[in-house]
Amino acid sequence: MIRWAAMGAVMATLGWLIYPGEPIIVGGATAICQSGAYSVSQSRRGTCAHHGGVREWVK
Repeated sequence: MIRWAAMGAVMATLGWLIYPGEPIIVGGATAICQSGAYSVSQSRRGTCAHHGGVREWVK
């Protein structure tokens, strides 16, 4: 799964040196939440409940 960094500065504060538009590989993610967070939940029930629900299921 490849997602594109929209805010490199935010990623940099987490200890990653990411530039806008640079691909980010997210291993093990099962869903992308409405907030942009990634979930590694093994069950669909309750996934992204505190992040606005699921935006996209990762295959």
